[in-house]
Order: sequence, then structure tokens, then C-alpha cells
Amino acid sequence: DMFIAARLQRVKTYMQQPICLILVHCDALYESLYDLLNQHYMEHCGQRYVRIAHGSKAMKQCPIHDKFRIVVISEAEDAYMRLPAPLLNRFEKQTFSREDVMEEEERTLLH
Repeated sequence: DMFIAARLQRVKTYMQQPICLILVHCDALYESLYDLLNQHYMEHCGQRYVRIAHGSKAMKQCPIHDKFRIVVISEAEDAYMRLPAPLLNRFEKQTFSREDVMEEEERTLLH
């Protein structure tokens, strides 16, 4: 529980910056980031805010930078076998394999 709370605090800090945050193997955080992943923002005086939840507690509305982006990377097998369908439906899905970054010579070594 403390581990998740600490990771969520880091995400809150990153959300306030104009960066692209990449999450890999962060399954334990996705439920807490529901509103962020759904882009369910609230705006007040030109500032966007999003709710971050942790367990039964909802953290206050957290500021989010207009240029902040978040990318979730998951192994295909994990994505389709372990992650809940409603979570997957929140994302644009791209398939990327190791072979995609290999030269033709390197690919022949795999087969």
C-alpha cells in the first residue's frame, strides 16, 4: 500500500510537467489513475485538474500540465490475458515487437 502511494505521488509530480510519462509494468497503479487514463479532467481558471484515487480514498484534484502525456506499455500477452477489458478500452493500441527495431540481417538470426 505504501509502495503504491509513493508511486502515485511521483505520478502527481510528473503530471505537472510538460513531459511524456511512460508506465511499464505498473499494473498496480492503473485503477488509481482511472480519471487520468480516461482524460476525465476538470478545469478551473484555465488550469486542468484530475482526480487520483488510492483505495477507498480519493486524493484531491491534482493539477495537470496541458502538455503532459502518459503512455502505458504492456506485453501483448499480459494486456490481453491479465488486464481488464475496460482498462484496455481506454487506450489506443499499437503493436510493437523487438523485430520492428532489427535490421534484416538480425531478423534472419531469429528464425
